Amino acid sequence: QNVISTTTEEATTPNSLSHELDDRDLFISVSNPEKHITTMETHITYKITTKTTRSSFDSSEYAAQRRYQDFVWLRNKLEEKHPTHLIPPLPAKFIMKGMLDRFNLDFTQTRCRALHNFLDRISRHPILSFDENLRVFLTAKAYEFTAHRKQTDSFMSRVGGSVKSISSATTRLKERDPEFDEILNSVTQFGDKMGVLERVAERLHLEKKDLSSELKEFAPTFSLWSASEDDVIAPIMTSLSTAIESCAEAAESNSKIHEYEYMPPLREYILYSDVVKQVLKRRDGFQSQHDRVAADLQQKKEEKGNLSKKCDDLGDKMECANANLRSDVDRWNVDKLHDMAQIFNDLADSQIQFHQQCLKAWEHILPTMQDKDPVEGYESV
Repeated sequence: QNVISTTTEEATTPNSLSHELDDRDLFISVSNPEKHITTMETHITYKITTKTTRSSFDSSEYAAQRRYQDFVWLRNKLEEKHPTHLIPPLPAKFIMKGMLDRFNLDFTQTRCRALHNFLDRISRHPILSFDENLRVFLTAKAYEFTAHRKQTDSFMSRVGGSVKSISSATTRLKERDPEFDEILNSVTQFGDKMGVLERVAERLHLEKKDLSSELKEFAPTFSLWSASEDDVIAPIMTSLSTAIESCAEAAESNSKIHEYEYMPPLREYILYSDVVKQVLKRRDGFQSQHDRVAADLQQKKEEKGNLSKKCDDLGDKMECANANLRSDVDRWNVDKLHDMAQIFNDLADSQIQFHQQCLKAWEHILPTMQDKDPVEGYESV
């Protein structure tokens, strides 16, 4: 028996709902929770039925068996690949507080409805519904799905790390867009109100359970009482007992409806509020990175402007240096030729003068040396 989605779309008008159904090309349902007992573990699988007209699918209808941890895997992959989209929440591991038996019929049916809502929301999303992991989840045979999981887990674990780091990092923004401030405030208030409503609903549920138990205990009192009364009072006592038993059954039924149909959607939207806040946090992380890079870019631009001005100044100085150096070197070469010629001319003149002086000195004493007879000179001595 297929479960019925209990989403906000049920509150839409018939015309709008009909129009939405006409536009849809992917329908997914979750049904038939089935218990499996093995030597290692006990678990529940759910039948996933898919009907589609999309060309990306090889067939128009599929059926697959998936367990809860497979849904967890799918959601993780969608979150890793689409970190800024709202991925619908999954029901918690234990939907109802105090629930010890995960395999009783009420629990599995409630979880089945929640899993149906999860896939139904994804199937109506314009981006998520085209994800390759979703297609494999819906269509692959058991061994194909296991192989795909191993392959994507080895690859996406590296990609997912950056997303998780953004989600877990404390983000400090200089200024958030007012639009997203308003969204965050609205979601926070909604989540707080839903939390209060859930706590009230839990107390009301306990009161309904207590009422049912008390009525069950109270009903036999009149039945036992009737045995000791006469024929006039006894039927009245029996009727009272029957009426109270009917009230007890109605109270028990009402308590179960409250617990399994009313409270799970409340918890789901509390989780949905957390999903929105997580996506806002990731969005803030991207803005923080953008602001940081933009600041670095601005700084680089300012540094580039300063460097450009400095480069122009140094270019002017270089051109001035080039012109000055060329002019002075040309002048220096001219002066060098003139000065070197003068130096060597002066040296030559000084050498000529030196030799002339020496020659003049020898010429001066030559007549004296010629007038004296060398032999006479030595004899007189």
